[in-house]
Amino acid sequence: MFELTINATVYSFNFGFGFIREMDQKVVGKADQNGVRNNMGLQYTFARVADLNPDAIIDVLDCGNKYAGEPRVTRAMLEEYLQSEFVDVETLSKDLLDFFRKTNTTKGTMKTIDKILGMNEEQKAKLMAESK
Repeated sequence: MFELTINATVYSFNFGFGFIREMDQKVVGKADQNGVRNNMGLQYTFARVADLNPDAIIDVLDCGNKYAGEPRVTRAMLEEYLQSEFVDVETLSKDLLDFFRKTNTTKGTMKTIDKILGMNEEQKAKLMAESK
C-alpha cells in the first residue's frame, strides 16, 4: 500500500484491480478489425505521471485512495498538497512510478511505459503511426 502524509493525516492508496479498471476506462483506443476496443487509460495516465503532469498525479492518487478506504482525501486537498512549497512533484512522481514497477497489478504496464520512455523520437513516431 502506498501512503502519503497530508496535513498530519496518513492517507493510504490502493492500486489494485478496482483502480486499474477505473483508470483504464478513461481512455479507449480505436476498435480493431474485429470491433474490439482497447482500454488504454492506465498506460496514458502513467505516461502523464512520468511527464510530471500534476493533474495526472492527482487522478492517480484520488482514484487509489478511493479503493483504500478511510480516511478519504479530497481532490482539493491533493491540489493544495501538490502546490505546497514542501512537496517535490518530481520526487512524488518517481515514488509513484517506482511503486507501480513493484506492484503485481501494475508492473506489466510499467514495463511497457519504461520501454516507450526509452525510445528515441523516431521510434516513438513509428509506434504512434502503427497504433492508428
